[in-house]
Amino acid sequence: MSTADNGDGCHGGPVRTKNTGAGFAEGSPETASTGAGSAEGSPETASTGAGPTEGLPRTASTGAWSAEGSPETVSTGAGSAEGPPQTASTGAGSAEGSPRTADSRRGRPAGVLRFVLTCWKINLAGAMEFRLSFFLTAGMMFINNFMWLFFWSLFFHRFPAVNGWELSDIMMLWAVTAGGFGWANVLFGNFNRLATIIATGQLDVYLAQPKPVLLNVLASRMSLTAIGDLLFGFAVYGIAGDHSLRGALLFGFGLLLAGAIIMFFTLAANTLAFFIGNAEGLAYQLFNGFLAITTYPTDIFKGAVRIVLFTLVPAGLVSYVPIGLLRDMRPGFVAGATAAAIVLMALAIVLFRSGLRRYGSGNQLALRQ
Repeated sequence: MSTADNGDGCHGGPVRTKNTGAGFAEGSPETASTGAGSAEGSPETASTGAGPTEGLPRTASTGAWSAEGSPETVSTGAGSAEGPPQTASTGAGSAEGSPRTADSRRGRPAGVLRFVLTCWKINLAGAMEFRLSFFLTAGMMFINNFMWLFFWSLFFHRFPAVNGWELSDIMMLWAVTAGGFGWANVLFGNFNRLATIIATGQLDVYLAQPKPVLLNVLASRMSLTAIGDLLFGFAVYGIAGDHSLRGALLFGFGLLLAGAIIMFFTLAANTLAFFIGNAEGLAYQLFNGFLAITTYPTDIFKGAVRIVLFTLVPAGLVSYVPIGLLRDMRPGFVAGATAAAIVLMALAIVLFRSGLRRYGSGNQLALRQ
């Protein structure tokens, strides 16, 4: 039942065949080849020559050829492995079609970025399905903000300056606050609705998906009214802002800073729903109070109130941007505001992860909208 051949011929059909010459063996269940030939169709084959090996369930190749179509392939030469579910390559070849290969090439950050971009694209496409409603909603917020500037202009017409603040400073204050809130609510529209999502059990929908939970929650919604806020911010900058390159860069940084502080403070307040139950009302009041304070000049507040506005409720860091960053850049203020934004971000993430361990599902069926 076994045949050994030391010449140059070939044998077909034996159960076991050993070939040490230049020939080849076909159709045998087990084949060992140490020459320059090839083995085809056998369940297990070890090849140390220069020939190709194809169609084998398991293949070990140490030459310069490649193994294709095998479930498991180990390659130590310069060839390539294509199509296997698991591939380990130590040579100069490439592995294609492996379930793990694409993720290892892209990396996790690239996958997360692609996911977020897809969410934004879908949100915008959904908003544009009802274009009339979209333009009316954003347009009314745009007009509403300008009405506030109209009343401020009446005030400064009678009192040209208030503690060093002029009408142009108030206009830039509204541009930074509205623009910062706008981009945060357009890109991460659920940051001020997290308490509601937790209280109503809608968080279950996001927990069941293989995505970063917090990022998935934040990016799954776009606020249409916030688009009007964002456009309003750019419009006011075009009217009263510094249009130089330096001025544009500072304004852009001010928008990022203001939006980050507003978003992460509100997010931290909304995570209270994990710890005290239904915190929708409290989170809503904190959010509205914080946002209202950011639209008033910081210098009208004195004493302990001013300290609170720059520490516990850092709305003063947002409302001081027109003075401390745009009109007269003060490195101390910029560093402090940036550090505060980072601390608020870390606090919001820690509170969310800690609260998530306490979260209990309500078994409520919900759909992402």
